[in-house]
Amino acid sequence: MTNEPFLFLWGKTDRQLPASSTNFHPLLFHLLDVAYCAEVLWSRLPPSLKRRMAQAVRMSEEDAGRLFVLLAGLHDLGKAFPGFQKKVPELMGNLSLFDFPSDQSDPPPHNFVSVPEVMRLFAESALFPSPLPENLSLLLSYSLGAHHGVFPNEGDVNGITSRRLGENLVWREARNRLATELKHSFPNLESAVPLPSLTEIEDKALAPLLAALISLADWFGSSRSFPIRGLQELPAYRKSSQACALQAVSGSGWVAPPPPPAPADFPQLFSFLKQKGDTKEVEPNALQKKVLELLPDVSGPAFWIIEEEMGAGKTEAAFSIFDDARVKERAHGVYVAMPTQATSNAMYSRLGKFLRGRVSTETINLILAHSHALLDANYLDRMKIAEGFTEMVYNEDTGEQEGALLVRSWFTQNKQTLLAHYGVGTIDQALMGVLQTRHWFVRLFGLAGKTVVFDEVHAYDTYVNTLLSRLIEWLAELDCTVVLLSATLPRKTRLDLAEAYAKGAKATLKAKEQAPYPRITRIEKGNPETANAFPIEKSEREAKTKIVKLIHLANSPDVVKTALLEAIPGDGCAIVVMNTVNEAQDLFDALNVELEDKGWTCLLFHARTPFVWRKEKEEEVLRIFGKGTEESRRKPRGKCLLVATQVVEQSLDLDADFMATSLAPADLVLQRMGRLWRHDRSKGGRTATEPRLALLFDTDLKTGLPIFGNSAYVYALHTLLRSWIALKDRTQIVLPADIEPLITEVYDTPDPTDLPEAVQALLTEEIRLLQNKRRDQKSHAKMVSVSLQPDGIRIEEWLMDLELDLKDDDDPERDERLRALTRDGDPSLTVVLCGTGENGLLLAPDPEETVKITPRMARDMMSFSLSTSLKAIYHALKGEKPPKNWRENTHLKHCRRIYFENGKASIEQKDGKSIKLSLTEEKGLRIVPS
Repeated sequence: MTNEPFLFLWGKTDRQLPASSTNFHPLLFHLLDVAYCAEVLWSRLPPSLKRRMAQAVRMSEEDAGRLFVLLAGLHDLGKAFPGFQKKVPELMGNLSLFDFPSDQSDPPPHNFVSVPEVMRLFAESALFPSPLPENLSLLLSYSLGAHHGVFPNEGDVNGITSRRLGENLVWREARNRLATELKHSFPNLESAVPLPSLTEIEDKALAPLLAALISLADWFGSSRSFPIRGLQELPAYRKSSQACALQAVSGSGWVAPPPPPAPADFPQLFSFLKQKGDTKEVEPNALQKKVLELLPDVSGPAFWIIEEEMGAGKTEAAFSIFDDARVKERAHGVYVAMPTQATSNAMYSRLGKFLRGRVSTETINLILAHSHALLDANYLDRMKIAEGFTEMVYNEDTGEQEGALLVRSWFTQNKQTLLAHYGVGTIDQALMGVLQTRHWFVRLFGLAGKTVVFDEVHAYDTYVNTLLSRLIEWLAELDCTVVLLSATLPRKTRLDLAEAYAKGAKATLKAKEQAPYPRITRIEKGNPETANAFPIEKSEREAKTKIVKLIHLANSPDVVKTALLEAIPGDGCAIVVMNTVNEAQDLFDALNVELEDKGWTCLLFHARTPFVWRKEKEEEVLRIFGKGTEESRRKPRGKCLLVATQVVEQSLDLDADFMATSLAPADLVLQRMGRLWRHDRSKGGRTATEPRLALLFDTDLKTGLPIFGNSAYVYALHTLLRSWIALKDRTQIVLPADIEPLITEVYDTPDPTDLPEAVQALLTEEIRLLQNKRRDQKSHAKMVSVSLQPDGIRIEEWLMDLELDLKDDDDPERDERLRALTRDGDPSLTVVLCGTGENGLLLAPDPEETVKITPRMARDMMSFSLSTSLKAIYHALKGEKPPKNWRENTHLKHCRRIYFENGKASIEQKDGKSIKLSLTEEKGLRIVPS
């Protein structure tokens, strides 16, 4: 059989070696490799996902698995055509019986070629006893044709002519033989025949789920786990391929979901929160009790919005919902989506402790999903341990076996982070599941059937909220339990997100008039009667209020210093939050020297800092400003001022005795206020007599309007105006009573009409501009995202709306029209800071262009990277090409380099002028005024 012509069609070669009789992998072998990988993957999919995909084609799970394995094997049938086979001229000598038309200069992608050929096989009954129904044939064929990340559309398929596929009948016969041999390699396929009556696929998620499964099988089947050794006897190769497939998938750490744990009560779930020497159990508060009260009513995937004040235990409530879904086998894993990398890092530690405390014998693969995760030393240690971890560890103290908290490196790759059963990361990683980037459906596949938690939802603009609504609709379709956490959610945003889940869940949002704040909104998939809102009723002991004195001050360093020293006459900690990095750096400069002379330690914390320094600063901030132990909270902390940007306003458990903030949107002022007197230090832990927050802004004496300055570039001016109007006459804020009235006044009520003329005129103009911007943001978000297939629309019509030219989402040079962003702000790029910092401190390594960059070198280089949207730097560097060896590295290929000498750098611009930069460990990156 080894002399058969079709066996000499090649599927892969080792590009590091010249093509030869042994340096090619027969196409049939590659099809088998991928099919066997699909077989292993199917056996390890979450039961709910297998059940769903099988029900979509009206088959048993076993038969559906056989069908999908066959489809995975057929994925590269399109490589058996002239345009692909002539890509390696050295191997064409084996293909003398095949014709090679001369007009193959622009051949179609081979994955698209697979589509009409598989459809032909389905129509000719070459694989099944009778032709498949047309719609089913379309869906299955288009799904396997998407394995390179892009679904084909009708134009692509119809444009592939017989001329392009080769006129000699030997080409068609070869494709027929490949399909037949593939079919014969898998027993019992005769039972995996779709019903002739299956003319419509009602499950709108089947195409992306199937495309993801086949893509994953192709990734594993194309790996180095399958050695390239030329032609071999087919029976022997089948056994070899099957063994290699098992090793490839198992070696990655891809395992079936762990079995559901036994039910546990709240004290058991959160026993890890007990402090050393504490004999009292961890008891649920009013919010957490309400969640526990509502959970028994839920019989399927559900949507939860939890609105409660800052620091009220919303995260523990979300973990309880996840645990309940896991125990009842409604969720096989969890992904927690955070607003920023800093908040993701903090949540990663919290989720890790929860999972380890829940089932000590479980080996947990917990992934941190953001671009700088691989720069964290502890995270890398877990990856290193995972490489040699094969079994549980014996614990001498308990006499029992223990699992471990690991990081499997396969899941740290860009498109694979959401595939782990457990993960924490930025919301951007989840939103990529509905953005029109390559393999968007693989990311959706990773979220399917999980509990997905979105924290700090209030912080997003219209663009992101539109993407989030679209993602939530998909998650409802994919049987996810979704939990949204917020202290300050506008009513319209709340209803929009609830409506999105209701739409995907085929439910009706019954209660649009919400319960009083704090509240829980819940919708159960497919059950309109469960769509309701519930108040969180607190006992007299729990219904504590915090009265924050609100003082209005000029945005001046001297004024801030005076207010700080007045508020904290002895020891204590203060935080000042500025809206831009430049303002934070300038204020730090102005206060640092003066306060140091008075015994204060001053810190500056912002995002325009190389990762390695930022991580150290974050840990220092958490150590000084964090909760601490019960004993430490009885003593005043040393004098310390933190000047920071928005990096401290969300999810970081910080506690200040006094706070000042630039004027910002009211919800963010409240979020910042949530770091003020956050923890109980009533037993001598504060010298401040009351919680005070200083709202910083200057006033235009002519108009009476605040001077917003650069804050107007960060936030919508209309929102800043409405926030100023709502706050300007207040002398105090009562928490939590004032939270909802403030948010309602700023976001959910019409503009007032009884304002001074100058204020009224500006407000009228700004609402017009804001409405236009919101309309544009909504339109943009819908244009770059993937909607669910509408009712009554055939799959090929739906696919016509998907963008074909999908680019890398992190390439700053790509066409603006195709930039599939997760944030609708100024474009940014990642810069690597090379050379030396102040006092000759070594920065990122800068290897010669001929040196191959190892993973360790890339990590060392990226540790001195940062993302910047400073327009001057972006426009000066975006047109530069990184060095060749950078372009060959996944992490560095889109980065730009800035070279420093003793902390000074200069970037030449197109107009001949230069940008002067300074870099210090204390202050980060700065543009030096010319």
